[in-house]
Amino acid sequence: LPAFLRNVDHAEVDAGVDPRATALWIREAAAPERVLGVAAFVAMHPTLLGPATPVYSADIFGVAASYAERTLRVQSPEAVVGFFNGAEGDVSVVSRHRDRGAALRLGERLGQGIVANPARERVDGAIRRGVTRQLMAGRCVDDESICAADFPLVGAGALGGSESNHWLLSWLGWGEGVTGSGVPGHGAKRAALGTFGRLLVPTSSVPAEAPLAVHRVGGMLFVTLPGEFTTIMGRRVAAWVAEAAKWQPERVALVGLANEYLSYFATPEEYALQHYEGASTLWGPQAGPLVGRRLASLAGTLSTPLRRSVPIDF
Repeated sequence: LPAFLRNVDHAEVDAGVDPRATALWIREAAAPERVLGVAAFVAMHPTLLGPATPVYSADIFGVAASYAERTLRVQSPEAVVGFFNGAEGDVSVVSRHRDRGAALRLGERLGQGIVANPARERVDGAIRRGVTRQLMAGRCVDDESICAADFPLVGAGALGGSESNHWLLSWLGWGEGVTGSGVPGHGAKRAALGTFGRLLVPTSSVPAEAPLAVHRVGGMLFVTLPGEFTTIMGRRVAAWVAEAAKWQPERVALVGLANEYLSYFATPEEYALQHYEGASTLWGPQAGPLVGRRLASLAGTLSTPLRRSVPIDF
């Protein structure tokens, strides 16, 4: 919360989370009443179950998808429901009980919300898109006023865990708000473990580039995010994309953790406080704005693909 409140625009801060669940319904053209699938986008960590869970679990999103599929398959036997994340870097589920019962209750409520609100707007015409691969190390946009750091670095505040889940190292001094200076390109970050900090995340072990995409599907723009963007960083990306595409901001859907994972992306204001999300922003305080501005430039030049894309290995 303290890092979130560092954002200076009160209009941004007034809305602490994105309350929307956006869904794209896929129907059979010859029989529109038959649902083939639903892609739902929700900005939250879907992790309610605690570390003592004895088996692997899809947690809240898995429960919601199963509930929605069971409901839809009464009339559409082949319906498949998939959940995708949004800008959820600082949004976690809080529950008194972190057990199976709580996951079932909350997951089924989410599934109910999806199936009770079928799509009301028909998508016609070609799907347009813009794609690029953004190199990170030392790259700049906007006449070099926004630049990523030359190398990735974990901050000391990342070792102690988040506000909702402190780890042992938090009590040993590697916790929220531990700042420093002197690391070029990394602003207020103090390197985790001092001079050995770069050994935690060697450059060779981190993706060197972020695959980015903007897709126009009917009246919606779907924007991919290559990591965990905080609520406000995501909101700024959506605003930049909407402005560049001359679009309505509420019609921009963010797709988090898409195509690649480059850890967290906090706003420069949040980054300066060096809580968990800022300390986990590997490429410096301007990494989020860099990716956001590149996505905006894509949104302003959408085209219709004439051939299949060349596959890329990550």
